Amino acid sequence: MSAFLGGRLGSFLSAKKLKKHRMTAPEDSEKSPPVIMIVDADPHVRELAGYFLAEAGYKVEYALDGYDALDRVRKTPPAVLLVDIIVPKLDGLALCRLVKSDPVTENIRVVVFSEILALNRAQNAKNACADSFLSKPLEKTRLLNTVAEMIGPPARSNLL
Repeated sequence: MSAFLGGRLGSFLSAKKLKKHRMTAPEDSEKSPPVIMIVDADPHVRELAGYFLAEAGYKVEYALDGYDALDRVRKTPPAVLLVDIIVPKLDGLALCRLVKSDPVTENIRVVVFSEILALNRAQNAKNACADSFLSKPLEKTRLLNTVAEMIGPPARSNLL
């Protein structure tokens, strides 16, 4: 009797695995949303920017400092790196220069942002090879439009 149940249970589990495989195959074939990495020391800014981007359909990752971000983008490059100028350990402009000078990461789109509205901040970001500059506080529409102009809207876009 136990051999019978074991045989039936084995068949059931095999069928369940096959069914699960069939059910997940279409999801696997869909394009995953572009990854946006946010680097900012202020948790409120990180969370708000992350919320805007995730709500629009992007996948969001976070780094707390410049070296953490540099290590992570080298391992798994995001589509866009959104970095504040003032972050711990390695400032945002230095991070931008390193990302843009490395053949492994040079194609990552970099958006530098700062709460300091001086024109020289935007020029410094441009000199560091940033693709764009945004001022704080980050405005939802401007942030989403900037990212969409760089890499396009996510496959399942909630931008409209």
